[in-house]
Amino acid sequence: MQAIPLILFLLIFYFYFKNKPAYMLLCMTAVLNSCFGFVDSSYYVFKPTDMVLIPTILITVVESFKRKDYFGTRGDGIGRSILLLIIFLVLEFIRTAVWIDTPVWAFKVVRYNFIILLYFYLRRQNPQVFEQYFKIALVPSIIQGIFFYLQLVGINVLVGRVDEAETMSQLTRYANGPALASFYVIYYFLKEKDTFVRRVSAIVFFGFTLVLAQGRGMFLGMGAAFAVFFIIKHKVKYVGYIVIGYIVYSIFIAPIFAYRNTQGSGGGTLSDIQNVFSGDYTNIDASQGTFSFRIAMLMERWTYMENNPETIPFGIGCIHEQSPKNDYYFVIGTVNNDAKYGRVMIDSGDITWVPILLRYGLVGIFMFGFVLLMWIRTSLPYVNRINSGLFTVIALTSISTTILTVNTTLFDTASGNYSLALNLAIISSFISRYKLMHKNVNASKVQAGENA
Repeated sequence: MQAIPLILFLLIFYFYFKNKPAYMLLCMTAVLNSCFGFVDSSYYVFKPTDMVLIPTILITVVESFKRKDYFGTRGDGIGRSILLLIIFLVLEFIRTAVWIDTPVWAFKVVRYNFIILLYFYLRRQNPQVFEQYFKIALVPSIIQGIFFYLQLVGINVLVGRVDEAETMSQLTRYANGPALASFYVIYYFLKEKDTFVRRVSAIVFFGFTLVLAQGRGMFLGMGAAFAVFFIIKHKVKYVGYIVIGYIVYSIFIAPIFAYRNTQGSGGGTLSDIQNVFSGDYTNIDASQGTFSFRIAMLMERWTYMENNPETIPFGIGCIHEQSPKNDYYFVIGTVNNDAKYGRVMIDSGDITWVPILLRYGLVGIFMFGFVLLMWIRTSLPYVNRINSGLFTVIALTSISTTILTVNTTLFDTASGNYSLALNLAIISSFISRYKLMHKNVNASKVQAGENA
């Protein structure tokens, strides 16, 4: 088993130097997703994060020497937001390493975010590269999906999180489905040129993996993305119908996961939130990961920062969860049996913004949020201009991903930063080719006019 991740790691370098970025991306995706669910990360020679970070750093160094404008951001708002974020993180790393903690512990925190540097290499790739990547990634995703469904009949081959039902009223939660499932659901929904049978089969096949994962935020995010798509495509004429459709969609989805909102010890989401704003966290059940739990976690960190106003602008610094400098104590935190108090104090797998607020303050919230804002602002205006199903899916993913940041972590994981770099690069690649094509067309018209 150890040989498989190591081979994939070496193949990343091989495909990079052979200029086959689609296959390089496939290997990176496999490394970050337990080899599509078949190899546990405990078998890895290096941590999955480092197996992607090391090639990213190498590519960045090599390409920056080959191209003087490698980090150029002229006409690239997304690239500018990423570059500003990286500069901010480097300064935060220096601040932490010099005055707060050791360089080793500080680097362990920011190294996840440096994977986003992959964007500057990928943005220069032809859009066909990304089309090829998703085409070849479909095969291992289907294989993983087949073994995912075999779990329902007791054939457990895949690794990953499976939460067994504790009572007859609960459903077992399978969180080890294909990583690209949501992409293929949206992609085949929009792929009008494909056969009806193939489209429906793909949507049902990948869609039910999301249902069994019980990702409420994912479904709400996808619903919002579809609503935005129809508004863009059909203008304001059908907004009323779209809003009604989204409400019906939300009502349909809600009962599937309703029981997950009733397992806590509190008196309901609304009453829990009211208690949180009054400073009462006693009824918040951290094991359920409810919306009220996320609000409570955010409010408790903000209360700490209000009591320590020097942390409001730039936070406490790049302090690692396991660092000796982590002497913080909070009542609310994501459950972790290996942690000192049975829960983590700084990190969170439940919401993106809590660790960012605590570590980097309000400036950090702005810097990370600016990247997501530029993704939305840059991509959505081109949905009606660029005739590509892939571009449309990634543009809509900007909506669902932004919504998901209140339901999961994004910037604190290697896979989150890798996916972000890939998605942003796809947007930039398509837009730059679109602009170049229209520039050439206009130049040809001018030339034709002069010749006439």
